Amino acid sequence: MLLYAGSGGGTAKQAATPEEADEADQQLTNDVEDVLYYLLDAFMYQGVPVPFDEIEFDKVCVQAIVQHYQSMRASASAPPSHHTVLILDKSTHMFPWESMPVLRGRSVARLPTWTIWRDNIMARREGTAGDTVDAQRTQYLLNPAGDLSHTEAQFAPLMKQRKWKGITGRIPMEQELWTSLTTSDVFLYFGHGGAEQYIKGSTIRKLDGCAVSLLMGCSSGYLAPEGEFEPAGTPWHYLVAGSRAVVVNLWDVTDKDIDRFGVALLKRWGLLAANGSSSGSTRSKSQSARHASSSVHEDLGTAVAMARDECTLRYLVGAAPVVYGMPHMTVVPS
Repeated sequence: MLLYAGSGGGTAKQAATPEEADEADQQLTNDVEDVLYYLLDAFMYQGVPVPFDEIEFDKVCVQAIVQHYQSMRASASAPPSHHTVLILDKSTHMFPWESMPVLRGRSVARLPTWTIWRDNIMARREGTAGDTVDAQRTQYLLNPAGDLSHTEAQFAPLMKQRKWKGITGRIPMEQELWTSLTTSDVFLYFGHGGAEQYIKGSTIRKLDGCAVSLLMGCSSGYLAPEGEFEPAGTPWHYLVAGSRAVVVNLWDVTDKDIDRFGVALLKRWGLLAANGSSSGSTRSKSQSARHASSSVHEDLGTAVAMARDECTLRYLVGAAPVVYGMPHMTVVPS
């Protein structure tokens, strides 16, 4: 029986024999007893009298601790089905907490305040907002500056194949972006920055509702310091306008690597077919092939977390994208 078969050509590990399993259990039991005695020593050094000659750890108690540890370890290694929401202040928002080992691969989102979460819950109860978006109601702005040839070559065929409405290779009018953000379920932006050079933040805040937005430009999630007050930036404008989620980059990224991330995100979230063509590294292609075998799409937070590993620079470019808003948004199949 195989416990693990690595996809990268590694040697498979055979299951442990009964003797090896018993030896491992005994070692773990000894380790637990050592920890318990260490805690008693710590109490003694703090002046708490500890009658060591009267203490004898019950075997059943030690085994209960061991079993509890093993169950916690098993649950920690299982795929998470929950979401983590971070409310960060002006001193911590610039750090990529989502790429810490304890959060890497999990659905994580950021919120400036709990009131946004509360407002979304109230809107769901009132029936004015839902947890899904319609893939057919997607609009985009692709390479408006005209200098990202690789990005345009990567995404233009995919956009045309899906027959989405959008603008490619030209600077849009502010009214056009206003219309795209208010009449679509999803808005995709692949260009420089967060499109703030084409539509002002003050204009976005005045919108009566706003699409779930993916802003894949450099530093699209940058929050400018405001002295004693909390920082402000593009993600804030979209959330204030009513967007249920915004995906942005914390810092500058390379176009080819963020394009790999973008394609992987759209596939895992369900906007694009999982077997669509894309350029990328060998690792990206192998991971995409494995994902193509499954028709199950992820929620937005999980899709972002899984797409990070498609980047060549997984902890530089891959750590830049973060989700602001509600991470549980899913795509209605079309």
